[in-house]
Amino acid sequence: MCSAQNVCLCFFKNTYRNVCFLKNINSINKGVKNLIIVMLGAPGSGKGTVAKLLTDTLNIEHISTGDMFREEIKSGSKLGKELENYMSDGKLVPDDVVIKILDERLSRPTAQNGVVLDGFPRTKIQAEHLKQLLEKRNKKVDVAIQLNIPDEDIIYRTVKRRIKQMPNVSYIGSGYSGHWEIEK
Repeated sequence: MCSAQNVCLCFFKNTYRNVCFLKNINSINKGVKNLIIVMLGAPGSGKGTVAKLLTDTLNIEHISTGDMFREEIKSGSKLGKELENYMSDGKLVPDDVVIKILDERLSRPTAQNGVVLDGFPRTKIQAEHLKQLLEKRNKKVDVAIQLNIPDEDIIYRTVKRRIKQMPNVSYIGSGYSGHWEIEK
């Protein structure tokens, strides 16, 4: 098991195995205040699922960059409109904008007991800024969890997410042995 004093890289092939890890996660948190956990992995690797389990188990806040962006867009703010433009054009949100939003979020009272960061950092620049943001709060990353799953699982999950949004498409079967049907 990882020491809270060190960054721990935990590799998993699929989300279901993560549950075994979570049975022992409280041992990481014993005597540790303000735990900072970073979730790493490709889109569709299960970061959000594992982050939810961690936040429920450890009673700390889940900070997802995607959720932060959607929340800001929904607010109708100037920043929200800027984010919407990037996202609707399929562009990545610039590092400086992401860092600004995260800095504000880490300042909230709900983040003072610790956080699970989901989707941040994604770049070296973001990782360097995260270190600076945490240092100014006298904190550091305690645990990093890397979720590695096969590319075909990522593709399957991503396609499934998108197709579920289409009202006239349904999946017949289970796992990879099924197929998509479009209702006419």
